[in-house]
Amino acid sequence: MGAPAAGEVPVQVFGRKDSRQTQRALRFFKERR
Repeated sequence: MGAPAAGEVPVQVFGRKDSRQTQRALRFFKERR
């Protein structure tokens, strides 16, 4: 659902087995660090 808050990612997104969006979000947050 749209973009997550600043550094606040819902567990539902990570809990899902959609490694496609999950990996994209993880990579985006890792680069944002």
